[in-house]
Amino acid sequence: MFASEEIIEFWKEQIEICPDTESTECALSYLKDRVRRSYRREPLDEEWQVFEDIILHWGLEPKESLPLALQALLQSPQFLYIYPSRQISHLYLN
Repeated sequence: MFASEEIIEFWKEQIEICPDTESTECALSYLKDRVRRSYRREPLDEEWQVFEDIILHWGLEPKESLPLALQALLQSPQFLYIYPSRQISHLYLN
């Protein structure tokens, strides 16, 4: 399945979860859950700000900005690669 097809599948889920596709709060909540699950941890503030910026500041409706944010998520290094936590890395590097 191509990434674009996966985005469509994510979007179908969004419609079911948020019947009001104009809801910024619902889009942010949905996206935050997807980022958490994709990163397999809580996103750092600076990581989350990238996605939040797409929803809040790109001048698009949530139904247009959410697929873009999901596409960014699917291409982010934190999704593609598993990084050890900073605490664990610190233990092994010292």
